[in-house]
Amino acid sequence: MALTEEPQQLQNPSSFLDALLCEEENNDISSWEEDDELISLISKETRTQYSNDDGTLNQSRQNAVFWVSKVSAHFNFSALTTLLAVNYLDRFLTSLKFQRDKPWMTQLVAVASLSLAAKMEETQVPLLLDLQVEESKYVFEAKTIQRMELLVLSTLEWRMSPVTPISFFEHIARRLGLKHRFLHWEFLRRCERVLLSVIIDSKVMSYLPSTIAAAIIIHITREIEPFNAMQYRNQLLDLLKINEEQVNQCYKQIVSILCCGHESIQEAHRKRKGVCEPNSPYGVIDASFISCDSSNESWTVGSVSLSPDPTIKRRRSNSGACVN
Repeated sequence: MALTEEPQQLQNPSSFLDALLCEEENNDISSWEEDDELISLISKETRTQYSNDDGTLNQSRQNAVFWVSKVSAHFNFSALTTLLAVNYLDRFLTSLKFQRDKPWMTQLVAVASLSLAAKMEETQVPLLLDLQVEESKYVFEAKTIQRMELLVLSTLEWRMSPVTPISFFEHIARRLGLKHRFLHWEFLRRCERVLLSVIIDSKVMSYLPSTIAAAIIIHITREIEPFNAMQYRNQLLDLLKINEEQVNQCYKQIVSILCCGHESIQEAHRKRKGVCEPNSPYGVIDASFISCDSSNESWTVGSVSLSPDPTIKRRRSNSGACVN
């Protein structure tokens, strides 16, 4: 089909969802391979257990994720890089090695986690000092960050490629039989945009990746074609074979965040600036930067304008998590 015909088909929102319908004759060709892939993803996925009663830890995490998201946007990192950084951060914060009596440690872990994620996914990685932008409360020396990188790696047992909701986005996009490569990437872009808007909430991120992915896809289909949303929902739940109650709970939490998440992030930012922290440890330089309210605009989830296919970032051939 000629490329000039695609924009005409995409002008109608319903045509976007029409392309998601499974075509049985196409699915039969490689369904067994896709089933094996899905089984493998589900068998490897894990969830992070949070203690929602620990208000101090939750606030520290929220501030750290907010910073990671802003820095990722500053350097135009991929959604997967941002998500991996938050995953590393969450897994470390819930480990026994995290010291809650040191307020600066959460920021240090966030910097180390983002650095490791960038090394895993990005072709160009900023220097450690250059990475610390966007209103960092502290600026750490390179050697301090490198030591924390090693601690994060050992704590996570060098498991740096976990199953994420993005893993399921890509799989489901193929299973839904998108007819055009453009639609495939547009579907993934919408999913990733919602995901990046809710990662600040620890309750959402405590669900299994498959549950988060299902809830986000249900949200997108309800927005685009509400009359057929139940049909897509049933197909999705049947495909993933996941707990329907968990999906419903996660979906409600996501909708709640999307409705008022922009204000909550701003409030977290104001609280972070107003907290009086103790003096920095050795290797840490206190820093204070003027806030920019316009930088929060990227958190707003609104209508998605159609644009050309995004450039696919190629993973480094050497994807090991070694710290240089």
